[in-house]
Amino acid sequence: SPGAAHGPQGVAGVDAEKYARWRVPARDEILLQGEGFVPAGHHGVPEGHLSSGKPIKEWHTDGHYEARMPSVATSMYCVSVKPVGGDTLFMDARVIYDELDDAERGVFDCADIEYSRSPVSMHSSGYRALLDGESAASNVGSLYAEGAGRARAPGATHPAVWVLPDGDGRRSLPLAPMWIDKLNINGTTLAGDELQLLVAKVLARGERSLKTYAWTPGDFVVWDNRALLHSATPNDGFSPEGLRLLHRIRLAGNLAPVGPDTCAR
Repeated sequence: SPGAAHGPQGVAGVDAEKYARWRVPARDEILLQGEGFVPAGHHGVPEGHLSSGKPIKEWHTDGHYEARMPSVATSMYCVSVKPVGGDTLFMDARVIYDELDDAERGVFDCADIEYSRSPVSMHSSGYRALLDGESAASNVGSLYAEGAGRARAPGATHPAVWVLPDGDGRRSLPLAPMWIDKLNINGTTLAGDELQLLVAKVLARGERSLKTYAWTPGDFVVWDNRALLHSATPNDGFSPEGLRLLHRIRLAGNLAPVGPDTCAR
């Protein structure tokens, strides 16, 4: 099945229909991403207005909130860009882990994270979801609007810290605040505002590794989903003219994330 080879497949009634609508029919591992009107004749994809539905930043790695064996890598091929906007931001999840103090490592090394498959509205920093009582921006985007008030669909559960299978024992902390639901450690559960504030504090540690990639048509970029977080830049800052269009492929994973062996799980 397609889901065995690539992602995302999504959840029915949440985002599965959107993903299916923007796949290239003859090569359904290729998913169209971007902002703007896609004309008829683009590799058999029906014409229509393409949008991520995310008007603000949202740090994540592809698929680890939805799959037991998350995507190893993502590739993006740039077809076209808008005159203004559309950069992709990257941040190193290994640096985030390295920046933790001893007490924070004591929390995250032994923690598991339960993810949801239903999005929540994000703070403009991209480091956390909105707290209880905070208001979303006026342009909340279709993805947030569609998810408002819906019961959260369960996602994957993984160790918070991943020991990377690259031979040098590096550890990464790839958190995804829009999808995170609970953090469990030694019988204690963090959720809601307390969890989101902790996530924001920790993710901000990676700012020294932040890189901005400005796309040019013809660019082909591949990154490691186990080590790098990424975010789009806010969509509402884009020029209204033109079409930002990229072809995305996610390479399926073949290993479930492994946490530090210093903790019994």
